[in-house]
Amino acid sequence: MKDANRNTLWGATIVDELEKNGVEAVCISPGSRSTPLTVACAVHDSITTYSHLDERSAAYFALGHARRSGTPVPLICTSGTAAANYYPAVIEASQSRVPMIVLSADRPPVIRDSGANQTIDQEKLYGDAVRWYRDLSEPAADARKLRSLRTTVARALTTAKGVPPGPVHLNVPFEKPLEPKSVPGDIPDDLPSEAYNGRETAYVETTSGAPTLDPDTITQLGETLSVSRGLLFCGPMNPSEVDPQAVAAFAHASGYPVLADPLSNVRFGGVTRTVPIIGGYDGFVDSKLADWWPDPEAVIRIGASPTSKSLRQYLSAIDSPQYCIDPAGAWREESFTATDLIEADPNRTLGQLARVLQEPTTASWRQRWTSAESHFQQLSDEMTIGIEGRLLRRIVASAPDPSTLYVSNSMPVRDLDRFAQPSQKHLTVLGNRGASGIDGITSSSLGAGAATTEPLTVVIGDLALYHDMNGLLAVERCDVDVTVMVINNDGGGIFHKLPISSYDPPFTEQFVTPHAMDFESAADQYHLEYHHVDTPAADTVETVYTETLRDSNSHLIEIDTNSRLSVESRENFKSTVLTTIENEFSPDHSGESASSQWITRPFLNTPSRCNTDGASLFVPDSDVFYMISAIFDAAKWNPVDESKPFDDITYHRAVDVPAVRIGFDRPAKRNAFRPETVDELIAALDHARTQADVACVLLTGNGPSPKDGGWAFCAGGDQSVRGKSGYEYDSSGESTLETRAKKGRLHILEVQRLIRFLPKPVIAVVPGWAVGGGHSLHVVCDLTIASQAHAKFLQTDPDVASFDGGFGSAYLAKQIGQKRAREIFFLGDTYSAEEAVQMGLANAAVEHESLESRALEWAETIAQKSPTAIRMLKYAFNMADDGLVGQQVFAGEATRLAYTTPEAREGRDAFNENRNPDFSEYPWYYWNETRTFRSRRFV
Repeated sequence: MKDANRNTLWGATIVDELEKNGVEAVCISPGSRSTPLTVACAVHDSITTYSHLDERSAAYFALGHARRSGTPVPLICTSGTAAANYYPAVIEASQSRVPMIVLSADRPPVIRDSGANQTIDQEKLYGDAVRWYRDLSEPAADARKLRSLRTTVARALTTAKGVPPGPVHLNVPFEKPLEPKSVPGDIPDDLPSEAYNGRETAYVETTSGAPTLDPDTITQLGETLSVSRGLLFCGPMNPSEVDPQAVAAFAHASGYPVLADPLSNVRFGGVTRTVPIIGGYDGFVDSKLADWWPDPEAVIRIGASPTSKSLRQYLSAIDSPQYCIDPAGAWREESFTATDLIEADPNRTLGQLARVLQEPTTASWRQRWTSAESHFQQLSDEMTIGIEGRLLRRIVASAPDPSTLYVSNSMPVRDLDRFAQPSQKHLTVLGNRGASGIDGITSSSLGAGAATTEPLTVVIGDLALYHDMNGLLAVERCDVDVTVMVINNDGGGIFHKLPISSYDPPFTEQFVTPHAMDFESAADQYHLEYHHVDTPAADTVETVYTETLRDSNSHLIEIDTNSRLSVESRENFKSTVLTTIENEFSPDHSGESASSQWITRPFLNTPSRCNTDGASLFVPDSDVFYMISAIFDAAKWNPVDESKPFDDITYHRAVDVPAVRIGFDRPAKRNAFRPETVDELIAALDHARTQADVACVLLTGNGPSPKDGGWAFCAGGDQSVRGKSGYEYDSSGESTLETRAKKGRLHILEVQRLIRFLPKPVIAVVPGWAVGGGHSLHVVCDLTIASQAHAKFLQTDPDVASFDGGFGSAYLAKQIGQKRAREIFFLGDTYSAEEAVQMGLANAAVEHESLESRALEWAETIAQKSPTAIRMLKYAFNMADDGLVGQQVFAGEATRLAYTTPEAREGRDAFNENRNPDFSEYPWYYWNETRTFRSRRFV
C-alpha cells in the first residue's frame, strides 16, 4: 500500500518521519483531500490516531495534549475552510508557547485562483501566528524531493519545540488519485532505499541549546540581586517549561518570597515542602499596598504575565528594578515598568544565580509575606466567601493526588488564582491563557487528559462549555475519563467586574447575555453521568465531586451560582483581607489594638479581649469572631458606655467630633432588622437625642457579611421572623403574658418618626444594599452618602407582599418625583450609588474605603454651625410633610392587617424559601359578581 502511487508514498514518508522525530499521536479530521495522510496514519502501528469530526475541536484537543505532554500532536485536515477552523487554536498555541504541527491538505497549485471547488488560498493562512511555514512541493517519487520532504518534517518538529515553542504550518498539496490506488510506473523501481525508507532515526538530528549567560555576567547579576528585599514571581508556564527544583534552589539561596501563579506549575507539588510559596497574593496585593508596604529592592519575573490584575497593578506601582528572564528574549510585561530583560533560560539562570548570591533576603521581609499569606489563607478557611471562589478552593483541596486540573478562562481561572491554596499535592494545573479565549476549553482539557493516565478535572463556565459543547464527543471517541464541573451563572459573569455593568440597558442583554440553559441534555447526549447542584454550598459540591472520583465513568456536575453576587462577594472579601493585612503591617495601624478595626464589641454580656496583633476578636465561651466593620477606624471612635447590652446594633461616639455612629450589626442577615433590633435603635436614637454634645448621628450597617463578603446598610425586615401581624420577638422561655405582649408588630415606623423629629441631622451612611424597609430608612434620613463600589438601592416591598404607604413611598415621591418613585416601587430595579445621586435619592457617592471618614467629615462640618439654626432648618424642611405622620401611622396599621392575608404569607414564605412568589391566585381587582360586563372581541 505504501508504494501504490506517489501520493501514498508522500503521505507515508511524512508520517514515518513524524514518528521517527518522537510523534506518538495525531489528530485527524475526516476529509477527502487529506486521504493520503489519513491512510498513512491509520496503518502506522506506532501512532495513535484521534478522530475529530470538528476541526476546531481537533485543534484544541491537540493543543491540550501538547500542553500537558510537551510533544506536538500533528493536525491533519482537508482543504478549504477546514484549515481555517484551526486558526483560534493556532493563535492560542503561539501566544502560550505550545508546540503544534498543522498539516493542511491542499488542492494542486495548478487550480488555485481558478474558482475550483473547495479551493482557497492556504498559503501563509495563519500569518505571523506560526513559527515557520512551508508550502510543500507536489508529491514526486524523486530521491532528492523525498530527502527534502524528510528534512522539512524534521525541521518543522524542531522549530515547533524550539525557543519559544509554537505552531508550524506545512501545506501539503495533493493531485488525484487520493486513495491508495495502484498507479503503474508512478514509483520507479530504482528509488534509493534511504530516500524511500529514510534512516533508522530522524532524518535530521538537531542538537538544541538553551540560551545561557556567561559566568562573568552571572556573577555581576548575582551581586546586583543580593538584596535585603527581593521577590520572585513565577507566571503561567507549561509543565515542560519550568523546573521547580531550580526555583527551589534559588529561593533557598536568595531568601526571596516566591509568588506562584496557579498556572506556573510551581504552586503545587514537592517544592512547597521546602519553599514557602505565596498563593493568596491576589487577595491582598494591589497598587495600594505599595503606599504602606516597603518596595522590594529587586523583582525577578519568569513565565508569562500574571493572571492576577491586582499583582500586575502592584508590580507597576512599585519603584523597583524588575528583571524579566525569557529564553526567547520576548517582552511579556504589559505595564512596561520592567527595567531589565534577560535573554536566557530561566531554569538554568536561577540555578546559576543560586550558586553566586552573596547574602539572602532578610528574615523580616520573608516573614512579612508569609504572615500575610497566613492571614489570607486563614480568613479564606473561616469565612464563607463568594460561592464561586469557595468552590475553586475546595475543588483543589479535594482533587486526587496526582491529577490534572484544566480551568476555564473568565472567572474560574481568577477564582483559582485567588483562592487555590499552595499544597504538596502533585496537581498539574492548565489553562488557555495565551489569548485567554473561552473557546476550545472542553477540547483542550480532554486533549490534556488523553496525554496522561492521571484523573482529569475540568472547571468551566457555562458560556465556555456552550462554545465548545461538541468537544465532549471526544470523551467516548478518544476514550478520555473526565469530571466536568460547569459553573452555570447564566451568562458572562466576568462582565460584572467591568464599568459597563452600571449601564443597563445594554448590559444584561448585550454583555451578560443570559441563556437560561442547563446542560443535562448535553450530558445525556455525550454519555456523561449528570449531577445537578442547585444549592451551591462548597461542601455540597465537594461531596458530589468526591463521589464521582470513585468510579471510572465520566461525569458532568452542573452548579448553579449567581454571578453578580459572586463577583461582589469576591471583591468585598478582598476589602476585608486588605484591611486585616494593613492593620498588621501598616505603620499607621501597627502597635496596640486601639488602632485596629478588630475591636471589642460594646455591651457584650461575656468577657472579651482584643487581639493586639490585628487578628479577629475572640470572645471566650462563644466561639464567635466579632468585627465592627472592615472600613471602621477604631482610632476615631469609642463605644458608648451604657448599661443596656446591645445585640443587634453597635453604638459609638466619635473621639474628636460631636457625633455618634449607630450601626446595624446583623451582617450575616444583610443587616435586616427584627423587633429586638428596632428596640435597640430606638434606645440609641433616643439617647443621642438627649445628648447636648452630640451634633449629628451617622446611621450605617456593619460588614461585610461573614457568609459571602457582601455589604449592606439594611435589608429591611427579617422575613424569617415575620408573623401574621408583623415581626415577632423571640419569646422562647417567656411566660404567656410576656409572649402576648410581644406579638408581631411594625414599630420600625417609630424609628422613622424618631429620625424625622430628632433635633439634629441624621446621615445615612450606605456601604451596600439598602433594601425594602432599609431603603425607606435612608429616605427619611436628612442626608445620604453611599459607597461608589458597593451601595445598591432596591425597593422590594411588593415582592414580599408588603408596602410602606407613608414616608417610604409618599416622601420618596416628594424627593425624586412621582414617576421615578413609582418606578422604584413598581419595577423593583436596582440602582447604583451614582444613579441614586443623579436622581436625587442620595447626596454623594464616594470610594468604599473612605465612606465612613467622609461621613464623619460631614458631621464635623455640621457641628461647626449654629445648633439652633440647624435644628430650626430641619424642622422647616420637614414642616411641609409633617402631615404625612398621620398617613404613616394609618398605612402602618394597614400593612400589619395585610400581613394576615394568604397573599402576604405567600410573599414572606417565598422569600424565606428562596423562590419566586406565586401571586397568580390573587386578583388585581375586586370582582363584583352582581355586575356583568359585555365582552369585546379584538381581531
